[in-house]
Amino acid sequence: MTFADTIGVRQLSDSRSNRLYNPTDVEAETRVRMMNTDEAAAILTALANEIRLNIFRTLIASEGMAAGDLGADLGMAPSSLSFHLKDLRFAGLIDRHREGRRIIYRANIDALNGLLGFLVDDCCGGRPDLCIRIAPPTSGAGTKKTPPGAKK
Repeated sequence: MTFADTIGVRQLSDSRSNRLYNPTDVEAETRVRMMNTDEAAAILTALANEIRLNIFRTLIASEGMAAGDLGADLGMAPSSLSFHLKDLRFAGLIDRHREGRRIIYRANIDALNGLLGFLVDDCCGGRPDLCIRIAPPTSGAGTKKTPPGAKK
């Protein structure tokens, strides 16, 4: 049992399956593996940029978006969007597939769950009494911001 199990971590739901990640679920265990420090650092580095964070949050709120629709939604030029999507793909945070002439991007929920598990596994030196209960954010907990340099 990991520390995340001890404190009752409920990680983000995968809207495509309408299930919360459950560390004791055998199917989820095979889908979401614990990541290593290098993988976690790559994800955190990608999300440390405000534009990429906004792109990721937009994709996580949708079932997937075409690159053109994503750029229009965020008010970003195609070249700038492409640059940031490449970094998010390299970090494993998003996936893409082709539908006809359109490229559809969507958030990789398994990568996010892996990061959350990595971050809380050794939380508070193994003392759950020192940690607060970690739960998914409530509706409206965050605010969508326009990326710097984007059209308003």
